[in-house]
Amino acid sequence: MKKDMFKSANGNNGKTIIPELRSFYTCIAILMLFYFAGCDKSQEDPDSPDICLTDPCGNPEECPGQCPDLENGIITKNTFKAEGNVVETENSMSVVGSLTITTTEEKEIVLDDAEITVEYNDDGSVKSMEGTAIAPSPTDYIEFAEPVQADLGYYSGKYLNENWDLEVRLVDDRFYLAFRIAIALELKVGTNSDPNSTKPFSIKPPVGGHILYIFDYTDPFYFYSAAQDVLGSMSFGESFEGNIPYEPIQPVEKIIAFNGKSVRSGTYTIFKVIEAKGTMIQGTEFNLELIEKDPFPLNFSAGYSAGVNGEFELSLPIASWITFNIPMGEGSAAITAEASNEGVKAQAFINGLAKPDNSWWPDLIPVKPGGQIRNSGYVQQDGHFDLELSGDFNLVLPSKTYAVEGIMSANNESFTMAGNVLANDLTWEASAEFRKGETTFRAKPPQELIDDIDNLVNSNIDSAITKAETALADLEKATADYELELSLRGLRSSIPVIVSEAKKRIADEIAAGVKSGKDQANKILNENNLALCGDNISQQVNKVDDPYIKALDRLNQAASATNDNETTRAEIEGALRDLAKLNRLSTSVTVTVTAGNKAVNNPWPVPDISKCSIFSDDYTRTIKIDVQVLTAEQVALITEAADNVKYIAETSDIKIEIEEILARIPSKEIMDQLKQDIQNGTKSIPSIEEVGFIQYYPENTFSYYWIANGEKTDLAEVDIFDPASISRAIMDGLIE
Repeated sequence: MKKDMFKSANGNNGKTIIPELRSFYTCIAILMLFYFAGCDKSQEDPDSPDICLTDPCGNPEECPGQCPDLENGIITKNTFKAEGNVVETENSMSVVGSLTITTTEEKEIVLDDAEITVEYNDDGSVKSMEGTAIAPSPTDYIEFAEPVQADLGYYSGKYLNENWDLEVRLVDDRFYLAFRIAIALELKVGTNSDPNSTKPFSIKPPVGGHILYIFDYTDPFYFYSAAQDVLGSMSFGESFEGNIPYEPIQPVEKIIAFNGKSVRSGTYTIFKVIEAKGTMIQGTEFNLELIEKDPFPLNFSAGYSAGVNGEFELSLPIASWITFNIPMGEGSAAITAEASNEGVKAQAFINGLAKPDNSWWPDLIPVKPGGQIRNSGYVQQDGHFDLELSGDFNLVLPSKTYAVEGIMSANNESFTMAGNVLANDLTWEASAEFRKGETTFRAKPPQELIDDIDNLVNSNIDSAITKAETALADLEKATADYELELSLRGLRSSIPVIVSEAKKRIADEIAAGVKSGKDQANKILNENNLALCGDNISQQVNKVDDPYIKALDRLNQAASATNDNETTRAEIEGALRDLAKLNRLSTSVTVTVTAGNKAVNNPWPVPDISKCSIFSDDYTRTIKIDVQVLTAEQVALITEAADNVKYIAETSDIKIEIEEILARIPSKEIMDQLKQDIQNGTKSIPSIEEVGFIQYYPENTFSYYWIANGEKTDLAEVDIFDPASISRAIMDGLIE
């Protein structure tokens, strides 16, 4: 009925409403309006919660100005709830008791046992905050085992970066609560989703210092640091929003600056071969492994990334060599994981500078750093690596040191070098391999040297001819001048005979020694059906007469003095006594004979085989040299002469003429013949294709060689990078 009545009142059925009823309903409506308008919160159910206390941020219209503003770590006056002895002014507050910070997620950060002073900016944001309080745990899975009192402050990231010794860089325009903790910190770290499953973890402060504990509750971000002067110290932290900046201190492949979610500093291992001391920032969230000796996940996920800055100690096991340790004083690493057919594989790309003093470089390697070395490359999760060492190097040879431009490469199998040797204004393309016990170094002669080698050899021949002519003239002049009056009981007529006989005995014995060596070489060749690749028989055997030649030279030089005084007489006496001591030549000489395959002339189209091109071996033999250089009578005569030098008379009638017997260079006739042989084609100057050496570590000896016209020839000690030295060696080889 009421429904019909409202309809009638609304004119829906065209009937007229009774005036008395219209007045009644109007009064009822007015009374209800006044009733509800007079109701307020105080008249509501006293048990219902106040929304401005329970959810001010969810009801901004009902609770204006009551939602805290905590963006970028900025704390405002509305953020705080203080209890205890609280003194507030328009721009400050001091609290002795408890201070609570309410986050935008309605979480409360409680600072108990607090004694804190806060100052505000004009806009109500916190200007400064200092004091002491119990430091709150950062998250529910990293908690303090016991309450810890700490000094605290409120700072910008820029201030902390510039004034605190932190291993991580903070965001300059964010704000952080920073705690200094003076005692060891015992933490409980969650191991999985079970809140009761935790692992204890301790951090110790430095002597006389503090543990640093940084918070940004608006991220949230936390960071613990035991400071950098503690032996074995470390730091770690996490940013839920990814506000931990990383920027490599050295440019590194696969990574640029980014903001990470977790950080670890200290000493830790990267993929078996790198010991890192520095800071690592991960793109992933905190995990328990991050605070272990090996801070990486047990199983990597595709897309994983991390950046490391610090010092690296590389310990590289090289199969063909040794374990090579490289200390990097300043380096960066990019650690990434990518999916492949074999699963997800992680690797670390590194780049940095080795420590500058280079004392870590192995002494036995002849290629040595000439300055600070850069090390770059990658190390895989399973320990495989491929690295390059670049910079300035030096090739240190017994005779000389040369600059090297190049790159040294190290992987699990080998350690090599490729580059250029800069020598005598020429650039030699070079390579080297460093193995257990030896270094093999090879170089290709530059084209300029190859084009000019004929001129160099011919110039050396002309120079040798000139030297021979000059020496002959000097010898004739010396023979005329080197006469000295000696009162030596007839020694004047005896000395030339003694010297001549002694040299003949030496020459005969040396010739016999050379023949013995050649006979042994031929025996090796005949018994093994081999070809002669080379030997050093003549070279080694011919050296044994040097002391005797020097003794005769000394006597000749002493006797050439034209004035007679105490000094000249003492020198003559010393020369005679030296010669008397060399009355017998008895020694053994070890020679090397290199033999290999014989040359084979095959019918076409089968290519011919050069001798020693397939294989060659070294054979060593010992040659005995034993000859009586001076007879007993001659020794007695020379000794008597030495005893009587003091009786030399300037006007003595007995004169001894001593001729210089030091013709150590090829004669003019030999050099003239060589020049003629080259001109008429009887002999030809070989084309040098490669020079090199093998250094044997235990003995630190160098064995030089060259490859000319396809054949390898061992060389005596020669500067293989000096064109003049090479051309002389070619000339000597053509004379033999």
